[in-house]
Amino acid sequence: MGRHNERMRDVLAQYRGREMKTTGDGVMAILDGTARAILCASRMVEVAPEDGIEIRAAVHTGEIGIVADDLRGVAVHEAVPVLGVAQPSEVLVTDVTKAWPANPAPGSRIAANTSSRGWRRLADSSRS
Repeated sequence: MGRHNERMRDVLAQYRGREMKTTGDGVMAILDGTARAILCASRMVEVAPEDGIEIRAAVHTGEIGIVADDLRGVAVHEAVPVLGVAQPSEVLVTDVTKAWPANPAPGSRIAANTSSRGWRRLADSSRS
């Protein structure tokens, strides 16, 4: 996992992201733009197989707080279940993120989650 984590940090740096914490088999990071966050997550998913690992990713947009190098706020809690329904090698983007301007106000931060753990897809309630 050491080489994989190093590679993910390299990708994150290419997109001006900041790793906030690891989550055992994943990482939570912030980026300063929606397009950059989506591209970063997509690139992470693309390069992970080079380490023999298949990851999934979620990108959510919202206001966050940083307390003692940890992320806080409703946006963080909203992002976690999105990652839970992502399939391996998939990047899920929330509706909030899709609606966010490509160039947000200075100081805005976008949260991105990645993980190597697989999850089953839940039913999409919007199709019922």
